[in-house]
Amino acid sequence: MAMKNRIMQYLSLLSIRNGDKVIEISIGTGRNIKYLNPKAEYYGVDISMGMLKRCQRKMKRLKRDITLIQAEAEFLPIKNESFDVVFSAGGFNFFNNPGKAVNEMLRIAKNGTKLLITDETEKLRLRHKRNDFYKSNEIKNPVEYLPDSCRDIEYKEICDGDLYVLTFQKL
Repeated sequence: MAMKNRIMQYLSLLSIRNGDKVIEISIGTGRNIKYLNPKAEYYGVDISMGMLKRCQRKMKRLKRDITLIQAEAEFLPIKNESFDVVFSAGGFNFFNNPGKAVNEMLRIAKNGTKLLITDETEKLRLRHKRNDFYKSNEIKNPVEYLPDSCRDIEYKEICDGDLYVLTFQKL
């Protein structure tokens, strides 16, 4: 239950209507999808084929349809303005080129779309600095990578400061 509460602190900021096309960048195992509107159309992107296979198995168990794509966040093989909802939860600090990834997310979002990025903060990394996963994980400030064309930019820390969440709108 504690994990669901953590996840809902950022997922509750998404507005997903019936029939919306929704994509999660760096979907990993797909843990977020089960908490979202089941009447939307879901897509997931991840660089890791292993993660995509785990996600596919999880979606099968949950009886949820999803289209999965192996790709880097910086080079999405997706048409412009394809999605009503675009979000990334937990991958941003690992992107090789965060600015390019943000531009790709904006490119595939329809005009007026609210986008969301969430990831670990420096506070969490320092608390787990002996863990190799966090030791090599450089914390990036996503606001620095937003182009001037973004509007309604909101940044806040959630989960007792362990995560940040950034929302913004494509005009």
